[in-house]
Amino acid sequence: MQKQKMLEVEQKFCTSNLDDVLQKLSELNFEPAKNEIKFMDWYFDHEELLLCTKDCWLRYRHMSSDPENGSWQLKKGRKSLQSKVTVYEELEGEEAIDVVKAILGDCSISRGTEKETCDSETMDGYEIPSIPISIAKYDLRPFARIETKRSTWKKVASSSSENIVVDLDGTDFGYTVGEVETVVHNDEDIEEAQKVVKGLIGDITGNEKDGAQALGKLETYLIANRPDVYEACISSGSMKKRYN
Repeated sequence: MQKQKMLEVEQKFCTSNLDDVLQKLSELNFEPAKNEIKFMDWYFDHEELLLCTKDCWLRYRHMSSDPENGSWQLKKGRKSLQSKVTVYEELEGEEAIDVVKAILGDCSISRGTEKETCDSETMDGYEIPSIPISIAKYDLRPFARIETKRSTWKKVASSSSENIVVDLDGTDFGYTVGEVETVVHNDEDIEEAQKVVKGLIGDITGNEKDGAQALGKLETYLIANRPDVYEACISSGSMKKRYN
C-alpha cells in the first residue's frame, strides 16, 4: 500500500509582541495542545551544498534529552502559489534517506568509503549524530544545529478535518518566531490551504504583511553563523533575501 503524501503548508509570523499574540490566540479559541517540548535539529549537507541549494533540507531531529532516539527527516520545497506561504513535502526515516541517496547519486561528487558511523566529532560541544550507512559515502556534515523550545496551539473542539496548528518557537540563540501550519495530502488542496493559513496569520497579527518580515529559525541561524551557506541558498533561489 502506497504511503500517503504529506504536504506541509506553512507561514512564519513575528512574535516580538508575544503577549499580544497569546491574547489573540485565546480570542480565536486556540489553546495549548500539549506541554512545551524541547528538541534539537541538525541540518546536514555535502560541502558543495547539493541539497539545500535545491530546497531540500536533510535534518536529524531528536528530543533534547534523548539524542539517540531521533529521526531523519527531509523537507522538499514545492513551488508556492503565494510567495509568503511555503509548501514542503516531508519525508521521514528510510523514505527520506532513499530520496537523499537518489539526489546525491545523480550528482558528480567525490565519494568516500561507506562506514557505519561518522568519526566521533562534536559541534558546539554536542556529539554529531551518526550518518546512515547507505549515505555515509557522501561525506555529509552538519552546517547548523538548533535547539528549540516549542508550544503548539490548536483550536478548541475543532473538527478532525480542521488540522491547522500554531507553533510558537524559541531557540537557544535567542530568536523567537511563530508559524501557522496545516497538512494536506493532495496537490489540488494546496491553494485552499494557503488561503486558510494566510487568513489565520492576518487574524493573529492584524496584518497579513507581518508574516513577510518573519525569518525562519534556520535562516536566522545561517545569517549569523554560516553566511556562506545562506548566500549560496539565496543565489540558488532556495531562500529569498529578506533583510538589508
